[in-house]
Amino acid sequence: MVLFDKHAGTPSVSNVLRTQLLRGLGDPSESIRHTVVEFWYGKNRLPINTFQRLGDIVRNMYDAEAEDKFLNYATYMLLDRTKKSSDYTEPIFQEALPNAKFGEGYARIDTSWRHTVAMTPLFVSTQQSQSQTRENDGTLGDDELRATQSTFDFSMTLDGGTPGIRTQLGGTSNSNSTLLFNQETEVTPSQLSSVGASQKYRRLQLRRAHASEEAESQYFRRAYEYKMQKKLQTSVDKEIARARSVSMIRKYRDGDLPDIQIPYSDIIRPLQSLAEMDVEICRMLFSKLVTSLMSQVESHMEMEEEAISFKKGLIGDFGHILQKSLVLYTPFIGSILRICHDFGEADMPPELIAKVSIRSSNQHLGIILIEKQIQEHEPRERSSKRQKTSVASGHDPKRSSWIELARIYKSIDEKDIFKSIYESKVATTEFTKEAIEAEVVGDYDRAVKVYFDGITKHFANEVHVDEAEQSIWAHGRLECLEHLGDWDYLEANMMSDLDNDTQELWTEDYQDPYLHYFLTSYIKLVDGKREDEMLELWSAEKPNPLFQFIDDAMNNPSHRQVLATQYQPELALIAVMRKDFKQASHYVRRSYDRFLSIWSNLHPLSEKPRLHELANLQRIVEMEEFLGGIDAALRASSADPLTPLLLKWDRRFPDTSTDTMITWSNVLDDRKLMTQRLEEHLPYSKKQELAVSKHRIHGFMEMSAAARNQGNFYVANTCIASMQQLRASSYDIYYSQMKLDLAKALLAMDRNNKADILIKTLSNFEESTEADHEFDQAQVVGLNVLGIEAYSLLRDLITDGREVYEHVKSNDWVQRLFRSNGSGVSIAQELQRRGFECLRSASATETSESMTKKLRLTTATYCDKILRHHESEGTNEKKEASSSAKDLAVYANHVIKNALLSIRDEEPGAVELFPRLLQIIEIYPSSQKSFTELVSDFPGCWTFVRWIQQMVAVLDKSIGACVMPILKSIASQYPNALYYPLTISAENYSFEKNPSGEKRKADVDMLKKSIHSPLKEDFIFELRRLTNPDHLLKDWLEQTVALFQSKSRNAEQVMALYQDLHRLILDVNNPRLGSIAKAFAAKFGARMDSVCGRTGQKLATISNRDFNTNILKFCRNEILAKDAPKKQSDADLLKAYSPWLHSFQSSDHDGSIDIPGQFTGLTPPSGQQTATIVRFDQRVLVMSSIRKPKRVCILGSDEKEHLFLVKGGEDLRLDQRIQQLFSLMNDIMKKDPQCSQQNISIGTYKVIPMSGSLGILEWVDNTKPLRHCIEGEIAHKETWRKTQEQYNKFVASFKGDMMGYHNLFMQGSREKVVKHMESLYSHFREDYLRQSIARLAASPEAFLMLRSEFAKSLAAINVCSYILGIGDRHLENFLLDMSNGCLIPIDFGHAFGSATEVLPVPELAPFRLTRQLESFLNPLGTKGLLEHPMVCIMKALQSKKEVILNTMDVFVKEPLLDWRKHAINQAKEQKKRGADMESFEIDEDSTAPPAWYLQQKMDIASKKLEGYNPSYLTVMELNMGHANKVFLPALSKIALGDKQHSIRAKYGRVCPSVQSQIECLIDMATDLDILGRAWVGWMSWV
Repeated sequence: MVLFDKHAGTPSVSNVLRTQLLRGLGDPSESIRHTVVEFWYGKNRLPINTFQRLGDIVRNMYDAEAEDKFLNYATYMLLDRTKKSSDYTEPIFQEALPNAKFGEGYARIDTSWRHTVAMTPLFVSTQQSQSQTRENDGTLGDDELRATQSTFDFSMTLDGGTPGIRTQLGGTSNSNSTLLFNQETEVTPSQLSSVGASQKYRRLQLRRAHASEEAESQYFRRAYEYKMQKKLQTSVDKEIARARSVSMIRKYRDGDLPDIQIPYSDIIRPLQSLAEMDVEICRMLFSKLVTSLMSQVESHMEMEEEAISFKKGLIGDFGHILQKSLVLYTPFIGSILRICHDFGEADMPPELIAKVSIRSSNQHLGIILIEKQIQEHEPRERSSKRQKTSVASGHDPKRSSWIELARIYKSIDEKDIFKSIYESKVATTEFTKEAIEAEVVGDYDRAVKVYFDGITKHFANEVHVDEAEQSIWAHGRLECLEHLGDWDYLEANMMSDLDNDTQELWTEDYQDPYLHYFLTSYIKLVDGKREDEMLELWSAEKPNPLFQFIDDAMNNPSHRQVLATQYQPELALIAVMRKDFKQASHYVRRSYDRFLSIWSNLHPLSEKPRLHELANLQRIVEMEEFLGGIDAALRASSADPLTPLLLKWDRRFPDTSTDTMITWSNVLDDRKLMTQRLEEHLPYSKKQELAVSKHRIHGFMEMSAAARNQGNFYVANTCIASMQQLRASSYDIYYSQMKLDLAKALLAMDRNNKADILIKTLSNFEESTEADHEFDQAQVVGLNVLGIEAYSLLRDLITDGREVYEHVKSNDWVQRLFRSNGSGVSIAQELQRRGFECLRSASATETSESMTKKLRLTTATYCDKILRHHESEGTNEKKEASSSAKDLAVYANHVIKNALLSIRDEEPGAVELFPRLLQIIEIYPSSQKSFTELVSDFPGCWTFVRWIQQMVAVLDKSIGACVMPILKSIASQYPNALYYPLTISAENYSFEKNPSGEKRKADVDMLKKSIHSPLKEDFIFELRRLTNPDHLLKDWLEQTVALFQSKSRNAEQVMALYQDLHRLILDVNNPRLGSIAKAFAAKFGARMDSVCGRTGQKLATISNRDFNTNILKFCRNEILAKDAPKKQSDADLLKAYSPWLHSFQSSDHDGSIDIPGQFTGLTPPSGQQTATIVRFDQRVLVMSSIRKPKRVCILGSDEKEHLFLVKGGEDLRLDQRIQQLFSLMNDIMKKDPQCSQQNISIGTYKVIPMSGSLGILEWVDNTKPLRHCIEGEIAHKETWRKTQEQYNKFVASFKGDMMGYHNLFMQGSREKVVKHMESLYSHFREDYLRQSIARLAASPEAFLMLRSEFAKSLAAINVCSYILGIGDRHLENFLLDMSNGCLIPIDFGHAFGSATEVLPVPELAPFRLTRQLESFLNPLGTKGLLEHPMVCIMKALQSKKEVILNTMDVFVKEPLLDWRKHAINQAKEQKKRGADMESFEIDEDSTAPPAWYLQQKMDIASKKLEGYNPSYLTVMELNMGHANKVFLPALSKIALGDKQHSIRAKYGRVCPSVQSQIECLIDMATDLDILGRAWVGWMSWV
């Protein structure tokens, strides 16, 4: 400190001293810290004024070498200034509770970031809801406080004992906390009496017989030893207590109420201490302090210009700090970026934001900051010379921001967003778009060629691009070369950019990323580099230029600082190259320190940076292991260090999907260098040489597989070439090459190119299997499995398109196919035969158990594909390729046998084949015997639980007997899983009137008897009572009217319906009626009995006319037409509906009721884990919808509360099947690499239908309807109503049917509708949803994650709902999960296109993507955040089209009754149109919908999965339901769109790609011409 003042005029000395003094502010020693603090306070080094102090600290007390300590001392010094204030020791509130006065500001305190009960102030909930309470009931006066809890003990925080559960959760506790204060133990009178009594009897316990002298001696010796042990233990305990001691910085006041008379000092001093010790708290605190001070600067400065100047100067200082930073310490950079974000007026260059956020792993903050700049104002452009890292361009003021934003997204591996930004915001040429597209799919070889092509044509003046695009090409070229591992070309291009001047690497223009490329490329070129395709080895005359560069850099302090802080692993490798192992050990230790520092400070949401650091950690760990081995070799140890090292490395390779080729290359090349160095210090051994070679071959095989999976086929080829150089086995080379060729074929877009690849692959395969190679049996099987796949793929190509057949028929290999079996055999037949021969050969070979299991599933899928080809229509070579009935039966039996065995073995993907097996045994009856035999002795029937719906749906069909063994087994082991599905399906069974039908009926009766449960019957019946009586009456009327209208009225059914109604709501003497039903019965029961008969006997003989006059009219006019009764006082009590449920106790009944929805079939059910109903909560929650469903709370034997929504009068089978299909789609997405990598799924919940008119749904907690989220942000609630009225007026202005909608379809022009929608938009801000979800985020980073989860869930909902034709997607049919931002779809009353086909105002939008949803995704929009996930989902689902359609088959086997009504309406429309009525025949004797109608639904779903243009499918659905409507032509035209405004109109009936299909869907969903004609309740303007 003395030297600093003495050498103040000598910058070289004072700067070094200044750095050390600044670091001293963060010294671990408290005395040193305080001494240094006092030094900085002395001699007016820091101003007294708080704002001036802040500016001075930022401007003058930052030092790059002390960057990791800056936040700690800066925060401490800012807070320390408060000690001079007179309010420092004053209490925050002058009076204690309950007399404390709370100002208006306290009611707006946001505590949503803290959900831990134990850490939340006891009065927080009061303050959060205070303003709302005042509005609602007015019971609280101004500045009053509502009581929050009856006891006010603080929860225990640290204690020697184990706290009770209530204590841990923040509830009351019998013991007070001793963390912050000591408390004398107070002894109560009762305790005193207890102590006295114990002392009294203590004397009796001490009485003992007189002992011998020896015994007494032993007794006292033991007592002494015990005393010494106790003393020693006490000493140890004191040491532990001292180490665990807590400094008491603030005190709580004793009393009945929480202490709020806390001095400001008791808040500030703990914050100071935390800021010194915890960098994360310090980061948040410093950011908040600075932004708070900046927001207050106007009120503390006299001149506005002075305040503006101060804020601009401070932001400018932060910018200079970011530019000077060498360490880029994560919390420090994050704090500055957070300040810039929160301040709102910070105009930081986007290039700088991108640079520091990427290098400091603060990418999410960088993203949110640049996005905010893009949305709010145009960022400032840099005026310096063209940057190598990023540039500004005059093309678009925001273009540089988009470029930098894309850079950051690319750094966290969000390639789809990176691509969308470049395509829509940056690229001006096809070169850039094509190269970026190739990069995203991993084809870096094609990308680098495109970049080079663009650069060449630019310099040849064939293409003209601006500097921004030139920079993109230059950087893209180098990055692609790094991913390809082409280090010679990378070095040549890099040095060309540098003009062969390595000093340019230290300039701002080139340092990032050229310094990284320089170090990496010369480390990789460890032996030499290629010149004119010849390898020139490094020599003494021409050494590796890297070494001289490092030596020069180490002599320059600033250059040394850069290398030593950012490139420690590289320096360690360079030391290994130079055989300086001590230096390498030093940098390995430094690398560990850097890793720990970065890892501990990374944001929890920074997933990709964490993976990157873990990849670096593997390099560090392996270098440390190598240095241990080299140390043993240098010490001439007898132990072999190389062999155990190779064994360890053989078990540790990077991940094949998440780790890039750069990581793989680093690991393998590092290992090569290290093994070379080890071999140099070990005596030569042939065994070691073979071990090293074997390890390298293994590494290249693994890397080839990883490159293949990532689409980097150039690297995969390079790895195979390296394996050949290392003389790998023929099998390893053939197998890797064949896997690579198949991967290329699968990804090839051009069908002819795909066929050429497959032909070449099969030609090589046949040559390799015919040649005399020494392959073992397992290897032969492995190659045959690949051959089967290749034959199958080529056969599919040829049978699916004539153009492929024409392309390949002249190929030599194809010609040999013709000649091999004569001219009468087609290509498809021969390919099928050869594939089956491979399959048979592989199956006949003895091999490992795992391979045998894999072969079974392969056999099943291959034979099933043959059957599907036979069943499908419209194939080009159908007649030629068709198989005989005998062959088909063989294939069917192969499928049945192998699929069921695969299910038994729990092979992944096998169980999804089960619905297809049900189809096969129906189509090919000869396979039923095999099916029945295999399932009769199946060990794990739980596997089939997930397909119970599909099995019970066919029990009355011919194949019912086949599934009966499975259902009997389930009934025996898991009867509760079968009870509800069988009960509801049995209501509609119709058995054939023949012996086999009678046999099936008897079997079903026995099955029902085996699971019969009177207790469950009572449970179901009592749940029906939760439906309001008027709705139960309405349901009875609807069913009875339908029976009266039928030609053959069933009197027994009519009477049974009335008896059921009487038991539910009309028998006033029934003790099971609740008060609500009793009131209804008292009012209307006698009258109903008089007209219908107590048992409904009068209904059996009454005429239709009398029924309509006496009963129907009475019910409608006297009961249902009355105004809804006011809510009763006991409407929220369970006993008001069902006394039986209210008083239910499981202990009172012999049997038990399982809590519904526990059996999924995904895991084996466990009897011990199956929860049963213990009792019901006494209150219910009544919903506000029309039918007033009730939420009940079931208390289970698992000590949990289970919430369900009970819905009466509805058939929930549709909802259940939709949920099953969603679950299946989730499984498909989970197994798809792209979807699983993004963790895409659709939200599901349990639906349990219990009868045809009753079901329960799992209550999804912590959710909120989307409408409420948006509506809650609108300040003036009238806006919502007025906008709706304006929409209605616009529709009504067209007059005519349906409130004017039909004329709107025909007469409303596109221009008029669009203009009207835009006028509605003016009433609503577009960011209401964004604001609502932003409130859920604790930080900007969290908001990004919420937005990402929202977008992925929306993408899944859009695609899955479109495939299933789900409509009626109004705002209340989406729930927002408040914990993660995901959307959950609910209510599937309209599915399979019924909203388009049936509704009088047809829906044209394929899903909901209205303005609020779109705006929430800004600035990236649907192109950036929605389109790519939707493409991935659609590709995944289309790849498993058969599995989805198989599962949908339950709608055919057991169709919904509503579909019959739709079919009848459609038939009537077609009849009016003059269509062929044989195609639309309706069976009057059946209650099921006709087969043609079911086939329509399945065909539409199939076409969606085949990539048909959605607009054409919408027109098809319109024609089904509105064939005779006058508005059909106009509505069809609107759906198809026009080429001027609509993307969908530019494509034909079938979209050329999945990408174009998704573009068409989004185009339809966002078309204002469609949205402006939607039903008003859909609220398309929101």
